[in-house]
Amino acid sequence: MLTAGNGVAGDLLGQAAPDFALRSTGGKNLRLSEFRSEVVILTFWSDWCGKCRSAMPVLNSIYQQYKTDGLQMLAVDVDGDLAAAGEFATEYGIAFPVLADSDQMVSRIYNLKQMPLAI
Repeated sequence: MLTAGNGVAGDLLGQAAPDFALRSTGGKNLRLSEFRSEVVILTFWSDWCGKCRSAMPVLNSIYQQYKTDGLQMLAVDVDGDLAAAGEFATEYGIAFPVLADSDQMVSRIYNLKQMPLAI
């Protein structure tokens, strides 16, 4: 269920999060619905976004602290460049899946208007 996020269309709040499947930097496709019974933080970012660069270590810390309690986190790279996203994830030590939104389909579904955005 979507509960927060300034960039999310108002008609999506309180509803089940729209499902999607994206390729991860690890090479496999991940589908949001695989995590339906868990708490998921979905974050939209880009490596050219300075605020995104600042937010990633904080999100990584939150993930590391609560992953044993069942928290899942998925980072959606709006540029869709798997190689660049993978380099970024390695550089910042990101422990959660980083996904590439190569055609910005997921960004449109979630009505992305600003970054970084975590919902």
